[in-house]
Amino acid sequence: MLMNFHAEWNQGEISLRIVKSSVKLLDMYDPIEAMKHIESRIRNCYKSEDKSTEDSYIRMLGKMIDSHHYSTLEHISFTAKFICTRACSHQIVRHRHGSYSQESQRYINYSRGKFGSEIQVMQPPRIMTNTPEFVIWSKQIESAEKAYLDLIKAGIKAQDARSVLPNCAKTELDVTMNPRAWRDFFKLRCSPHAQDEIRMLAKDLLEQLCLNYYPLFGDLK
Repeated sequence: MLMNFHAEWNQGEISLRIVKSSVKLLDMYDPIEAMKHIESRIRNCYKSEDKSTEDSYIRMLGKMIDSHHYSTLEHISFTAKFICTRACSHQIVRHRHGSYSQESQRYINYSRGKFGSEIQVMQPPRIMTNTPEFVIWSKQIESAEKAYLDLIKAGIKAQDARSVLPNCAKTELDVTMNPRAWRDFFKLRCSPHAQDEIRMLAKDLLEQLCLNYYPLFGDLK
């Protein structure tokens, strides 16, 4: 969601292109078939395929989770698209069992028309609009944007001009992990000790997954 913020202050008008963080689950398997697929892999361990019923996957997945036999959850994966700050993306990619495809500041030139000849940023939740703190933050971001565009205009490549971009610059990050890895992600990033932005995104994604895959993630809510 795009917004234009304008704040009046003694030193003049502030104008920034601000976007909101968001996350969207991209992969939508048939939920029941996906969970039955995991059940079938589990039953191979015990050669109990003949005991499978229409809803036996619910009890089986619950049993595996209760016993911490999480390796059995690795037979499928989910992909989510995060729109977040670069600072937040640096936290996400620390989860080593994920696969990542990220918007590249090296190859993307934000001075081009398709990007509106501007950068997009995200406002820290603890810096409130129309406060002195917001003006301090805004002017620093405007300065960074101007420096970036001036460097590009001077012939500097985007891969070098990006060095002046702020941590709050918007990025898009596609993340693929199996249910075990996502569970680890949620345990860490839904915690009250997690940073505001990543906690909000983690809780949002957990809710999306619980809508259709409650036996895999419901105990984490």
